[in-house]
Amino acid sequence: MRTSAIVSLALAAALACGPAGDSHADTAHAATVLPAAAADSHPFAVSDSGAGRLRIGMSFAQAAHALGAAVPDTARADTACAYVTFAHVPPGVRLMWVAGHLARVEVSDTTVPTSRGVRVGDTGSRVDSAYRGLVTVSPHKYDPRASYRVVRFASPADSAFRLVFETDSTQRVARYRMGREPEVEWVEGCA
Repeated sequence: MRTSAIVSLALAAALACGPAGDSHADTAHAATVLPAAAADSHPFAVSDSGAGRLRIGMSFAQAAHALGAAVPDTARADTACAYVTFAHVPPGVRLMWVAGHLARVEVSDTTVPTSRGVRVGDTGSRVDSAYRGLVTVSPHKYDPRASYRVVRFASPADSAFRLVFETDSTQRVARYRMGREPEVEWVEGCA
């Protein structure tokens, strides 16, 4: 009993002394500034090849198996481009399918991190720091005050994959997507 009390006190102290966030961050954003190890523990963390157990290029059947879910009735292998939702995929995550294969993962929720701990709500400079040397900044298609931060992975095996962080006019990440070329660059998605 004494050991569990000590562990509980240590956990409470650790939570109370969490990492310092951006001075302009609200409470929701401050909770998103986590070390990469904490991001790795998220079951749907977005990496350089997919999200959680999903990998770019998987078929509907492979994705269903990886997620322990049934293939949705809306999935059709002959679909040119569509968003298909599977059970066990967190809210704020959309899956783009092209010709029956996973082409990209889109994230608009603050709770889903990348494997390096970047989340929606983080600053553009946080993206630059987490992916140092891999980021190219380009102007946003619709808002001259916003931008895209495109991560091109160094590994030849991942050369067709990109991570695109879309920042808003305050240079905070509004959403991000990970996927293969050319689909990851499509600004309007399947439209």
